[in-house]
Amino acid sequence: MKELYVVQIGEPLDEVEVRGLRRGAGIFGYEVKLGERMKLLEGWLDGLRGQYNAEAIARWLGRRRGKSMAVLKRDLFVDGLNFVFGVALPWKGVAILSTYRLRDRDVSLFEERVAKEAAHELGHLLGLGHCANRLCLMSFSNSLKEVDEKRLWLCESCRAKLGL
Repeated sequence: MKELYVVQIGEPLDEVEVRGLRRGAGIFGYEVKLGERMKLLEGWLDGLRGQYNAEAIARWLGRRRGKSMAVLKRDLFVDGLNFVFGVALPWKGVAILSTYRLRDRDVSLFEERVAKEAAHELGHLLGLGHCANRLCLMSFSNSLKEVDEKRLWLCESCRAKLGL
């Protein structure tokens, strides 16, 4: 089985987050391998926004190792957007996922959201772009409502692009 190396940045992941990551990676036949914990670097924080720059973290991670996903419990942004659930740099083989905005008191809903967004970012690492099918896990989500509406599966078009 293929492995997805997960770097924990900041606080350690809890069991719900890990289960969600495993479910999401499993969509593509990947097994999650939890790696080292890293500290949050001050240079990643935009003090005015109170958010961490996802692209800066991804660029840093890309210098350390390839084919990996960093997961953190802090709010993320990229230039031009108020926030992001995650970001992927496929040419570097790295993705970043934040569980910050995915949280919910309903533990199963939180796990489902983590699974969907982890699978979404892994899909980008495997070469998939955003999908127009709102139910496909590769559709772009700009709100929790959109995360909740999409399913933990790939549409036929995205499956075909991966040869599945």
